[in-house]
Amino acid sequence: FLIIQSFLLDRLNLPSVLVLNSCGISRSGDQAEIAAFCAHVVELDLSHNKLQDWHEISKIVSNIPNLEFLNLSSNPLAGMTLEPRWAEAFSSVRRLVLNNTQVSWDTVLLLTREIPE
Repeated sequence: FLIIQSFLLDRLNLPSVLVLNSCGISRSGDQAEIAAFCAHVVELDLSHNKLQDWHEISKIVSNIPNLEFLNLSSNPLAGMTLEPRWAEAFSSVRRLVLNNTQVSWDTVLLLTREIPE
């Protein structure tokens, strides 16, 4: 059974550029499934969703090890606090789009400290 399951996971990996904009996403879902299915994802577009919790976003990002580009545009992040322990998940991200999220400058500064490039 484990061999079959492993084979299916290899066959069901999502493409390296994953666009999930306007899908009504508000939570991360099962972290093990994110890690299993998104192992090859390099670019993720989550724009125009309902993500409003940085902790949920960090769970998504921390389970996609090769993620370099993340688009969070038009998610309702105004007034949401990004805790430093959650910001660490963004360390591999090279490009981050936050258009129309109304995040605070404190959040932007915290993210720029965690995103070295």
